[in-house]
Parts: sequence; structure tokens; C-alpha cells
Amino acid sequence: MACIAIVNIPEGTFSTPFRAGEILTNPLGESRGNARINFPLQIGVTASGELQPVSPIPVVFWPKLIDLASDCHDQNIKLCRWKTKDTLILQTTRDIHIGQKLQMWFSEDLMMSELGIPPYLSPFNIKGKTKEFI
Repeated sequence: MACIAIVNIPEGTFSTPFRAGEILTNPLGESRGNARINFPLQIGVTASGELQPVSPIPVVFWPKLIDLASDCHDQNIKLCRWKTKDTLILQTTRDIHIGQKLQMWFSEDLMMSELGIPPYLSPFNIKGKTKEFI
């Protein structure tokens, strides 16, 4: 699944806040037999300036559909904590142009506190479910 910008999105644009637990569940309901989303999800900006999916069907857990960047240098959007420990937002880290794919990475505090990964490591450095670092 890819998320594609359908408008130019400026650096620093935020999503609406969402609860961390909302994206930890199965976003597509695959265990209940619901249909999969088999097309790139289009991302735009609302009149109030917030990131939002533009979709003919409701996509409640759209942040989980964003592809992970290969490392923090390739990201154009990051997942960040917002005000409380269990509230998160997405924030663009650079301008995203029409047609560009959103590539997500994590803020440093989420890397350490929630994922237990030192923020300077890339997925290449992390092996297996035991979170061994090389």
C-alpha cells in the first residue's frame, strides 16, 4: 500500500491527533473478511490545513497504510507524540509534491520509548523479533 500526495503539502503540516492504540489494531479488518484497499491512498490537506486521506471509502486507520522510509534521512513524514503519551500525530518533515509517495519514520522519543530502538539505527541494522542491533 502506498500513500500518494494529490496536492503540494508544505513542510510542518500536521494530521489530526489520534490515539496510539487506534493504529495498533488491524486497519483493514482482514480477520473479519472485509475487502482490502488495493490502490494507492490519496492524501490531501483540508481547508483547516490538516493532512487527510481523500478516499471514496472511510479509512479510519490511514496512518498505518503509509510506507516506512528506509531510514530517517529518506522520510518526508514522521509519527510524533502529541501532548499526551497515548496521542500521536503525523507531521511532514519536508515539502511533499504532487505525486510523491509518503514515507514515514518515527520521532526520536517514539523510537526509544515505544520501540526500544536507538534513533540512529536503520531497519537494516535491526535483526529479528529479538531486536538485536548490528
